[in-house]
Amino acid sequence: AIGMKLCKSGGPHVDYVEAEDNCGIAGIAMIETSHVSIHCWDKVAEPLAQVDIYSCADFDVDTVLAYIAEMQPVELDYLLLDRQTNLVLKEFKIGGKLDGESG
Repeated sequence: AIGMKLCKSGGPHVDYVEAEDNCGIAGIAMIETSHVSIHCWDKVAEPLAQVDIYSCADFDVDTVLAYIAEMQPVELDYLLLDRQTNLVLKEFKIGGKLDGESG
């Protein structure tokens, strides 16, 4: 959906980790411009998912957020690092519903 091409044998590779105090899904896909990874912890009081897209190519952040919205998060924090403009950091926080409704 964001125009990235998987490397040959680049995955995705996904496993369920059952380490003590660290249970959840870990996945990675190698793309021609770097990688996409996800880690989900489902056996904690407040389940948590972290997604990392590292790419030298431009991609549409809104498309990524739409996919994350399908998980129906209660809160969403994300960072965008633009490595072409001296690591300009942009921080965003969306609390409540992603569709803009209060609650």
